Amino acid sequence: MPESELVPTKDNFLARDRIAEMSAVLSGDVTTTPLLQYVYTKPLPDEADEDATLEYAAEVSGFLAGNADYKVGDCIGTVINARHFFMHRATVRETDDEGNWTGDYKETERVVIVEEDGTSYECQSDGVVASLMAIFQLPGIGLPTKWKKPLRMAIRQVTVRDKWRTFKLQVLGPNQAAPKPKPKKKEAD
Repeated sequence: MPESELVPTKDNFLARDRIAEMSAVLSGDVTTTPLLQYVYTKPLPDEADEDATLEYAAEVSGFLAGNADYKVGDCIGTVINARHFFMHRATVRETDDEGNWTGDYKETERVVIVEEDGTSYECQSDGVVASLMAIFQLPGIGLPTKWKKPLRMAIRQVTVRDKWRTFKLQVLGPNQAAPKPKPKKKEAD
């Protein structure tokens, strides 16, 4: 696929284009499928190493099936040592403001953050996707394929538009502690 087709425009911006955009940001240093159904920053093993290839395929298959160790929402404030990232399209139920299913479905991205030891954290969060795209473009950070060691980051939860919660990833320095959650503002009487 030509690179020009990987850049979302107002005419083709769908969930698949977020994956295409991520793929374009990572510019060939990652594994992507021909239809851009997933992006994975872990390098492919040598094809001659059949065991490593099968292990890699099992890992990808597991992530596609939703097999991650933790949900990001259960790990707010946790410091993780991210080594690889996996992102794929997912269809989820659309909900109203009260969290009730509307009967419709929407396309979104599911992200899995993988630590050096294989521990994985999953979420469907626009905030995490935006965080990753920004982090990969930070000077001195760049792409996971170029990292010499895992990147320390904290999982944060933020409220947007006064009611919606989303997750963000914050890069931490070597000795920096995770940020403490801000106390909720007191309601007016």
